[in-house]
Amino acid sequence: MLACLFSHPSNVLVLDEPTNDLDMETLDLLADLLAEYNGTVIAVSHDRAFLDSFATGIFAIEEGGNVFEATGGYTDYENNRKIREKEAANAARIAEERANSQRSGASANLQSTQNAQISQNPVKKKKRSYNEEREYAALPDKIEKLEAEIAGFQAELAKPEVYTDAKRIVELQKEIADRESELEKAYERYEELDLLGG
Repeated sequence: MLACLFSHPSNVLVLDEPTNDLDMETLDLLADLLAEYNGTVIAVSHDRAFLDSFATGIFAIEEGGNVFEATGGYTDYENNRKIREKEAANAARIAEERANSQRSGASANLQSTQNAQISQNPVKKKKRSYNEEREYAALPDKIEKLEAEIAGFQAELAKPEVYTDAKRIVELQKEIADRESELEKAYERYEELDLLGG
C-alpha cells in the first residue's frame, strides 16, 4: 500500500537517517534544500542539529512509548520537555506536601481529641483588656480614614497636571505605600483583637 502511494507524484518526502555517511558540505546542502522544499518532509534522524536546521515540528517518542508533538526544531522540543519535567516534578512535590499535611493534620486532630478527653480543666479563653477594647473600638475609624487617604492620593496621582511633576509623583507614591502598610497592620491588629472576643 505504501509503495503504491509513493509511486504517484506528491509533495511529500520520507527520509530515514538521511545524514548517515554524508560529509559536512553535503549535509549543509541537504539541509538547505529541505528548508526550501515546497512540501512536507518526514525525516527520522538522530542528528539534532540537522533537525534544527529545517524542522518546523517534531514527533518525539518518549518513555513509555508516548508520542509528543512539539512545534519547532529539536532544541524547541528539548526545552519544552525540560519545562514539562519541571512542572511534573513540582506537581508531584505539591501533591506529596498536601498528602503529608493531611496526614499530619489527621494525627494532630487525633492528638487534640485525645488531649481534650484527658484534660479535665477547660482552658479559659483570653479576653481583651480595657486598652485592647478601646483600640478595637477605634480601629474601624482608623481603617476608614486610611482607605480615604489612599483614595485621595490615588485620585491626585491620576490628575494630568501631576504627570509632568516627577517629584510629586514620587511623593504621592511614597504616601500611598506608607498608608497601605499602615492599613495592612491595622487589618491584622483588628483580626487579632477580634479573635480575643469581648
